[in-house]
Amino acid sequence: MATSLYAPDFLSIFNRYRDTGGPTGAFPSPQDWRDQWIYFLMVDRFNNSQNPPVHQPFDDPNYYDFQGGNLASIQDKLPYIEGLGAGAIWLSPVLKNVPNQGGTYHGYGIRDFLHVDPRFARDAANADDELRNLVDAAHKLGIYVILDIVLNHTGDVFAYVCDAGETDCTSSQGAQADYRSFARPVQWRDQNAVAQSAWTDIAALSNMTTDPMVWPKELQQNEYFRRQGAMPAPDDDTIGDFDSLKQMMTDNPQLQQFLIRSYQYAIARFDIDGFRIDTLRYLKNGLPQLFGNSIREFAMSIGKKNFFTFGEVLTGDSEQVIAEFIGRNTSVETSDLSEDEMVGVDAALDYPLFYSLKPVVKAEAAPFGARRNVRISEAGGGRHSEFARRRDAILRHVSGQSRYEGADSVCRSDRCNAIRRSGDTGAGVSVLLAGDSLRLLRNGARTAWSGNGSGGTRGVVGRAGIRDD
Repeated sequence: MATSLYAPDFLSIFNRYRDTGGPTGAFPSPQDWRDQWIYFLMVDRFNNSQNPPVHQPFDDPNYYDFQGGNLASIQDKLPYIEGLGAGAIWLSPVLKNVPNQGGTYHGYGIRDFLHVDPRFARDAANADDELRNLVDAAHKLGIYVILDIVLNHTGDVFAYVCDAGETDCTSSQGAQADYRSFARPVQWRDQNAVAQSAWTDIAALSNMTTDPMVWPKELQQNEYFRRQGAMPAPDDDTIGDFDSLKQMMTDNPQLQQFLIRSYQYAIARFDIDGFRIDTLRYLKNGLPQLFGNSIREFAMSIGKKNFFTFGEVLTGDSEQVIAEFIGRNTSVETSDLSEDEMVGVDAALDYPLFYSLKPVVKAEAAPFGARRNVRISEAGGGRHSEFARRRDAILRHVSGQSRYEGADSVCRSDRCNAIRRSGDTGAGVSVLLAGDSLRLLRNGARTAWSGNGSGGTRGVVGRAGIRDD
């Protein structure tokens, strides 16, 4: 099991398809991601083919531990997903999270960037192979696989030393702490996630096995972690921990290279077709651009000519901010292809549409604003202009106020499920269908969330050929 970015077992996989001078074994990319729609699923919550959920009711909104969904059971459901017409699946993060912390069932608390968390596997001893088997099975059905990844932070890999009177820190036993303008003292956690008072410098620890917190070993440096407590910083809302998720110093050039190499390995090991990048707006020192370029070049070197990267830039309805992170900075008119204008990630989740579309399908706003935010270019004709015609027909159809009075939301998972369980055939279902139809018929790479969760269907906007402008 690889523990270093330069160990022989790592390199045997990392270099497997590169520089062969002939055909590669990697699954090729689609020519145009706009021809696919993407089905998002949260691994732990999607399916367990052999056992019922650990906790009942399965959709209890107050249950935050693992339910037992696993990768092999997703593979069992691939024919169902294929039947829906999905061209790709987007998996929530599956790399190893901190053990004995049930609240990380979502997967965003990564501590080992090379290996799959056994809690997401039916066969815990072969979790890495289980992910690869899922990807291979999806590819046989013509379904691409996108993996959700994290660059901004790790899981709760250390505890803070609490100051006197610091209630949040003491009540969480050091998992969370107030923000400070300097690096705070910390205690690194052991293989059981217990903070060790003598472990103040991870680089000074000797005889480490593969169980302690942070891997690969190149990441075992205090200086790669901010260690300043919870966000936000006074002058920057992107600095600080997310509760107990520890922010890394992504402005550090060495750390940037190690993270990039780790995720290049994921492409080689698991034959992944795309990455969705969490908390993209929080990354520093040009990492979004450097990461996008480096991943694209590596993927091309093994035969994936159109590897897809898109990120989360959650910033209200500001398209200007999104433009700073995708492709070349599309907010700057220049022909200078300098380093500052490096092509970055391909796309971003279309939060401007997310915020403008809900009031339209609830008849609280005219459809014209949503029409502008969708921004479909119809000059090219063909199937994409047909999407535009269908979408406009739906926008005209949902303009009546009375049909949607009392509708509370566009497709939050608990509300959508309540609508379905109630057998409502009136306003609620109309809003649900109108919202999903609009977003699935828009141009760009379209996404649908299993169970219509967390906001339902969202679009993706991106670089030329993907972005709709």
